[in-house]
Amino acid sequence: MSNATDEIDLLELFTKAILALKNNFIALVLAFIIGSGLGLIYYKFNPNVYESEMIITSDILTESYSKSIFTNVQKLIKENNLTSLSSILHLSESQAAAIKAVELKGTLEKGDNLQEQTKTYITITVKSLDNTIWLSLQPGIAAFIENNDFVKIRVAQRKKFYSSLLMKIDHELNDLEIMKSKIMDGKLSSNSKDGMLLLDPTTINSKILELNKEKINYQNSLELVNSVQVVGSFTAFKKPVSPKLSTSVLGGAALGLFSFLTFIGLKSIQKLIRLSEENNG
Repeated sequence: MSNATDEIDLLELFTKAILALKNNFIALVLAFIIGSGLGLIYYKFNPNVYESEMIITSDILTESYSKSIFTNVQKLIKENNLTSLSSILHLSESQAAAIKAVELKGTLEKGDNLQEQTKTYITITVKSLDNTIWLSLQPGIAAFIENNDFVKIRVAQRKKFYSSLLMKIDHELNDLEIMKSKIMDGKLSSNSKDGMLLLDPTTINSKILELNKEKINYQNSLELVNSVQVVGSFTAFKKPVSPKLSTSVLGGAALGLFSFLTFIGLKSIQKLIRLSEENNG
């Protein structure tokens, strides 16, 4: 019996809701039109936000440390501290004011150098009101990372390490060249005590070739020892990421309909309260 009563109550409530919408159909249409109009106004007068990204690689930085470095940048953007932000990114204050967000995302890959070191590839995504900022922002971000104290120390350590290895390789190559020259001049033979070390010139040539390959790899590593190498530059895209016409209009229409339904709901509640008071009276 209670189930049948519940079904009747729900049906009655649904019928009342349909009647309320029918009686206020014109108001419903007006709410939809006004909401869509407000969304269109928002789209027309809200400034365009452009988005671009640069990709850097580093065998010094990790993703977590890179994010921690940029924490201060993100805080300065939220605080609208244009003086500090323009200083650390080497931008004008008007350019710094255009930056609305900076986000980082990293991936790891094996390096192609001799030690197979793990490199971090970091994608830096920036949202800006100024679509001409990218050429100035890219070197500013690179300089900001390189000027970090921890990064500068690690770079100096790497340079010292590779320079030391290159010196040792040059010393070994010099010794091998001297040994090769002695063999070619006949100063080392199978009967000599020293001749037991290296008698075959091809063996020495192979060792020299191997060391030269290592030397080239270390030289390349020394040249790329800087904390940041840009592998993907910022690109100025003509189409902004926001605001979007469809999203703005649909959002405005949804807001208008929600406001209308809220008004109808409150009106119905007031009516029920009034009827209840009359019945109690």
